[in-house]
Amino acid sequence: MSKFNHASAAKYFELPQGEAGEHSETDEGLFTHRHRLLCHNWVMTKEDLKCKSQSLRRNATPEENKLWYQYLRSYPVQFYRQKVIGNYIVDFCCHKAHLVMEIDGGQHFADASIKYDEERTIFLNGLGIEVLRFTNDEVRNNFTEVCQSLDEKVRTRLRD
Repeated sequence: MSKFNHASAAKYFELPQGEAGEHSETDEGLFTHRHRLLCHNWVMTKEDLKCKSQSLRRNATPEENKLWYQYLRSYPVQFYRQKVIGNYIVDFCCHKAHLVMEIDGGQHFADASIKYDEERTIFLNGLGIEVLRFTNDEVRNNFTEVCQSLDEKVRTRLRD
């Protein structure tokens, strides 16, 4: 019987074993074995989430690319982009500061997306991860201020 640890977040955020959990193939049949996860009204496996995050990196928005290539890629504290944490994919993540940064486009202001973003934020906060949000417009038009705000937040989180 093979064991399968299904909480990728545990690798980076020291989750208690009860949340990280392990299941055998026979615990709940095929669905548990495949570790199906709910994501935007779709049921996705961990493999699906990984493929989706890779696709999001390859097809990043201009604002995500600007922030990544002009600032975060060479930031002194390592950031990752389009990372899977639990059942979610976050735009940017700094494990050391337990910080996630989201760049919100127009789709994030629809009712369903607002609810999804709220649920994701609650989940991430429950892991001790703070979520910092900026709009595409802020990244385009106030890039220096966005970078300064992010830098201040990282420094504060590393001091605490």
